[in-house]
Amino acid sequence: MRKNKIFRFFCSLKLAVIILLSLIFICAYGTILESQYDSKTALARVYQSWYFIAVLILLCLNLLAVMIDRLPWRPRHASFLLAHSGIIILLLGAAVTYLWGIEGTLEIEKSMQTSTIYTSDSDLKIFKKSNDGTVTLLYEKEINIYKMIPFEIYINNLGDLKFTKGHPYGIPKEILFKLAKRDTLNEQQTDYIEQKKPTPMSHPFLDFEVNSEKHQVGLNSFKKFKVDDDEIFVTYGNKRLELPFTVKLLEFNIDRYSGTNSARDYVSKISINSNIPINISMNQPHKYLNYTFYQSSFQTNINGEPYKSILTVNSDPGRFFKYLGSLLVILGSFLLMFYKNDMSSSKAKKKALQM
Repeated sequence: MRKNKIFRFFCSLKLAVIILLSLIFICAYGTILESQYDSKTALARVYQSWYFIAVLILLCLNLLAVMIDRLPWRPRHASFLLAHSGIIILLLGAAVTYLWGIEGTLEIEKSMQTSTIYTSDSDLKIFKKSNDGTVTLLYEKEINIYKMIPFEIYINNLGDLKFTKGHPYGIPKEILFKLAKRDTLNEQQTDYIEQKKPTPMSHPFLDFEVNSEKHQVGLNSFKKFKVDDDEIFVTYGNKRLELPFTVKLLEFNIDRYSGTNSARDYVSKISINSNIPINISMNQPHKYLNYTFYQSSFQTNINGEPYKSILTVNSDPGRFFKYLGSLLVILGSFLLMFYKNDMSSSKAKKKALQM
């Protein structure tokens, strides 16, 4: 059967070599970028980039074409088919997680309850607060600080708002880090100084103009403008998601190393929808519905006493595919070794009989 040029290209060894070399160079670049900056920068600029996704799609097409090229399949192809299909399913699971997975942090104080988590994504929102106290959402847009394209919007009675640039790393000219609740946005009255690399004190900020007047707004803060009898709020913060249940923190305990103040383990006792109490520790996550809770960190007050527990909440619809793909790759590898050993034994026996 004669194959067309496109199919021969997709199942060629030349394409496989190009893909492998591309993955090596891209992953090396991502590793260097992470060591020089941070994991968020490497994720946004490399592992979520169009060229990395394009290489992975080419890898799937190459594997699929090679499998089709081996038709009709025979029992000796089992290891080859398992390994190749396992990689494809593994990458499919990663794509499902990327598109529909949820991961965020849940911060909760003792005896309090919440259903809100904060993701690593950020969004821009513009609200109008009327004189009678009514709050109206005027505009909303998700912001990727690493790939932000300048845009412009118009707000009645306020004028043109031009968002000109996003900065991944910046620090206020005046220190404005205070002990405050995460869900409280603080008005930013100071300007930011852009930094080339991240530090523990830095966070993203946006440059924008209102009727040619320049302003800046940092992550989890807002700018307020007076328009007639109304107030306009330009907010920039981590994206909030509401869980389909509430979580209440009953107790939080820290187990410290003997003779030191360092935490060896910390445990949150929570209840979900006022049900039976559950313990979540560093090595003991808990799964509820499609969500998994992990003990991530905690915050202390000025006296060094813990007052807030921080949990990571994860929902991964692609987990099954990733586990299945990994299992198929392992089975294929074992079958390949078994087949090679069996072939070697058969050849040795055949040679001995000929002698």
